[in-house]
Amino acid sequence: MKYLHALVSAIALTVVLSGCKTPPAALDQANNGAALTVSLEAELREFRRVQNTIATARMTSVRNQRARLAEYEIEGGFDARIQRAAGNTAAAQLFDSLKELADSRAKDDVQLQSNLSELDAMLLKLIAPLPDSTKSLKATQEALANLGEELPERERVALVAAFAKDIRKGIEDNKKAIEAAERATASPTLQPAPAH
Repeated sequence: MKYLHALVSAIALTVVLSGCKTPPAALDQANNGAALTVSLEAELREFRRVQNTIATARMTSVRNQRARLAEYEIEGGFDARIQRAAGNTAAAQLFDSLKELADSRAKDDVQLQSNLSELDAMLLKLIAPLPDSTKSLKATQEALANLGEELPERERVALVAAFAKDIRKGIEDNKKAIEAAERATASPTLQPAPAH
């Protein structure tokens, strides 16, 4: 038991006297990691902003095209009604023929848009926007910032004391286990030697 106490005291004294400070390189790496997560967060925020700008521009373009097509259709229908009212049947028949051709072309365009929509939906699944990583980056930054700070001497001594207690408890538990094992395997009784 004296040796156990001396061993634990020697370990504790060695650790405390060695000044178990965190190496400056490790502190620098932790601080650098925290700074990099701040930069990453800013880059991701800018990436999301650009993605939203592009998506908004695309939606505006599609809406403008659809609005123009609707205007042309309304104007064409009104022109046909004027020709019929004026009694110009040849122009009205020509207009009807052209309208049928335009309608067939519009159906082709609808099919094309349907195909493109399916393609866009598939591509959207492939290039889904990045999830918001602000919380996880913040947690990483805080953890790295904590690693970048030196522990106060009182906290280091408390950690060493807890470590020494754990070692002492482990040694005592092992001694008890050895004693229990020795009792369980007591020396066998020997039979007397046969008489001659």
